[in-house]
Amino acid sequence: MLYNLIMVKGIDADEARKLLEQNPDINLIDVRQPEEYKEGHIPGATLIPLPELPDRLNEIDRDKTIVVYCRSGRRSLAASQLISNVIEKDIYNMEGGILAWSGLKSKGTIDEGIKIFAGVDDPEEIISLLYSLEEGSRDFYLSIADNFKEEDRKRIFIDLARDEEKHMGIISRWSKTKLPPREAMFMESGISVRDTIERVKKEGEGIIEILELSMGIEINGIDLCMLLLKKGNIGISREVLLKIIGEEKGHIRKLSKLITEGTGEPLPHFFEPKG
Repeated sequence: MLYNLIMVKGIDADEARKLLEQNPDINLIDVRQPEEYKEGHIPGATLIPLPELPDRLNEIDRDKTIVVYCRSGRRSLAASQLISNVIEKDIYNMEGGILAWSGLKSKGTIDEGIKIFAGVDDPEEIISLLYSLEEGSRDFYLSIADNFKEEDRKRIFIDLARDEEKHMGIISRWSKTKLPPREAMFMESGISVRDTIERVKKEGEGIIEILELSMGIEINGIDLCMLLLKKGNIGISREVLLKIIGEEKGHIRKLSKLITEGTGEPLPHFFEPKG
C-alpha cells in the first residue's frame, strides 16, 4: 500500500502549541501506548495507540485539523501516513514528539475525567455536571484554606475558590434551566474531592506541593473540556467549554506565578503568557 506522503506535514512542538491555542478542539491524536499516555500527555489529546489505529480510523473527525504525536515523532509519522491514505487532507505530524514539548502536561488515563460524562448527551445535563465539577474544586480550595493558620496562605486558596465560583457563574448563565442540586463529589479533573483532601492532610503537604497539585487539577480540567469538545452535538455547552478553557488559562498562569514566587524556578507554559 502506498501512502500519500505529500499530505503529511511536519510541524514542531511550538507550532503545534500555537494551533491548539487558536483552536482547542482540533483533532490531537496521541499514538503512544496507554502507559505512556498516563504518565503525561498534551491536554486535549485523544489516545489511539498505533497498533489500534487501522481499526479505529473511523473515530477521527475528518472535518477538523488533525495533529498526530508520539514520543519522538517516529510512530506518529507512520500514523500520519496511514491516516492520510484514507483522509484526503493535510495531516500534521509533530516532529520530535512529546520529548520536544516544553509545555505543561496532563496526567492520568483518558477516562478518569471523561467517564463522568459517559452516556450523557443532553446539553443541560453536561452543563450541570460541569457546574458540579467546578463546585468540587471550589470546595477543595476552601477546605485547604481552612487548613492554614497563616492569613497570607489562607488568602491564596480563598482567591482560588472565588475563581471557581466565577466559573460556576459562567456556567449558570449559559444554562437554559435552573441547575438541579448535585453533590460535588469530584473536581474538574475527575478526581475525588474527599479523597484528595484527606490525602493532602494525611501527607502533611506544604504550600508548594498543594499549589503543584492544584496546577495538575486545572491542567486536567482543561484536558477534560477539550475532550468534551470532541464529543460533538453538545449544543450550547460547547460555548460553555470554550469559555471555561479561556478562564482556566488565566487560572493556570496565576498558579504558575505563585509556584515560581515560592520556588524561584519558572514553570513551562502550555499557553502563551499574556501581559
